[in-house]
Amino acid sequence: MKNDKIMIPEVTSNHIFKLIKHIYPAENVMIDRLNGIFGKSKVTNASISGESMGLLIRDKSAIILTKEGMELGRALVSKNVEEQRKILKNCVLKNPVLEFIYSLIREKKIMKNSEIGQKIALQFNKNWKHVLSYSRYGTNCGNILASAGLGYYTNGIYSLEKIGSFNISDTISVPSLRFKKIISILKELSAKEKNIDTLVTALSSKSKSRLSYELTNCVDLNLIKKSDNMYSITDMGRDLTNPVNDSDELRSNIFAEILRKSPYASIIKIIEENGIKDRRKIGQILLHELKKEGKENYQYTVGKIFANWLASSRIITKNRNILPQISKDANKIETIPVAGIPKISIGSDQKIMFQIGRLIERIELKNSLNQDIISDIKELISFCQKDSSLTAYLRLLNSHYQLYNEKKDFRIIQADLNFLKEIYR
Repeated sequence: MKNDKIMIPEVTSNHIFKLIKHIYPAENVMIDRLNGIFGKSKVTNASISGESMGLLIRDKSAIILTKEGMELGRALVSKNVEEQRKILKNCVLKNPVLEFIYSLIREKKIMKNSEIGQKIALQFNKNWKHVLSYSRYGTNCGNILASAGLGYYTNGIYSLEKIGSFNISDTISVPSLRFKKIISILKELSAKEKNIDTLVTALSSKSKSRLSYELTNCVDLNLIKKSDNMYSITDMGRDLTNPVNDSDELRSNIFAEILRKSPYASIIKIIEENGIKDRRKIGQILLHELKKEGKENYQYTVGKIFANWLASSRIITKNRNILPQISKDANKIETIPVAGIPKISIGSDQKIMFQIGRLIERIELKNSLNQDIISDIKELISFCQKDSSLTAYLRLLNSHYQLYNEKKDFRIIQADLNFLKEIYR
């Protein structure tokens, strides 16, 4: 299809509405006057978009509202949302780009803004140089169609049904890599695009399928873009790895903005509003909102990764110096800050770390199968004694082991295991 005479919406419905409201109840207003109020580029972009839907006509000196434009102006001034949607619904599908996207959403049910932009570029032979153009045009189209009552547009996602009333698991991936790995991927793509085989070697990944899913996370965060079999960094991803933004504070601020604009934004809002910091609870919320299932270990794993994103962006704060404390009646488990417990250094014996990790997995598995774990806890205590940084922790672990041996309540020892998993992560 030819490029000429195809007008892709340059703005969202809000900009078109502002322009029409300023013209109404007059039928036309001089362009110079509008430029003085809104600025030339905003007037041009809004009028081009409005004209493509038959709401107005532009000539050399003025912008003239059509019959539909006058009706929409009346509905906007009277704040009659139902009437606005009715009028706009009859107009938006006059634009071939909007009509095309609406035909797609009826089949796909849900699309991200970047995907919308990619479909437009393919269908109408557009070759945008900037990756963010895909998301921008996708946002404009999704927003306008939603304003016409032809679906919903929220957090970069255009859907036929209201988000939350359908399964979005096919669209948003479960977090699977830590922030440091995200940065490594972005740096690897900073110079040129690469395919997954090249990235597997460059990043020393153990599994191609694992890396493929991690790359999907980065695509969902709009940090990289996939085109055919090639991956390339986006402007947003480049900002995150720009040497100018190399300080922890700047990088955290940029990542926080990225997360709040991502499909995970609504999940982050829930976690923030409820002040949740527990990894397993975060994992439960994440899987619930993504309509995914997972047992306790999986909940903790994905919760820990998502918490790493939130901590790296300083949306939530880290608090690793927490040790479990058992109340006197052994029915309540609480946590209190304990001084003098350092983080495990990078130089810690890797073999000890591995063995402790395996022991924790074995203890949790055997407990889930109602098997005896006394000998395994003893072995765990023995390995912890080899790490001098766990001296204070061992006093509590030994005490809780004695209490567990008496009560056989796994909650007593679970808090200790969680602490070890956190500092050895």
